Amino acid sequence: DLERLEQGIRLFEGQRDFASWANRVAHMAPPGQGERNTVRTIRRIELVEEDAASGDYRLDFELDGALYRMVRNIVGGLWDLAAGRTTEGQITEVFGYRDRHQNPARSAPPEGLTLEDVIYDGY
Repeated sequence: DLERLEQGIRLFEGQRDFASWANRVAHMAPPGQGERNTVRTIRRIELVEEDAASGDYRLDFELDGALYRMVRNIVGGLWDLAAGRTTEGQITEVFGYRDRHQNPARSAPPEGLTLEDVIYDGY
């Protein structure tokens, strides 16, 4: 359901703590340095139709940085939302857990994940 997916995208945009959407390694900091900062800003997620005939779509992310598997986990959560396996309310609850193990979303497969641009402020 593309309408549910598009509505779900808005749940991830903005500055959020993505601890529940990143794999466990993302929370580990070098010994003695406390917990790693898991707050990131997603400026934009856009659903783009690539081929109307085949029904192929892609998600374009613009963000200030990503945690390990964060994007793949978000895509998995959005896929579950679009398929009706989860609700917007459940996705919102997941942000409060700060624990990937409590997040039921499966990670999207790495095939098709492409980094296209890196932009540094001031360069």
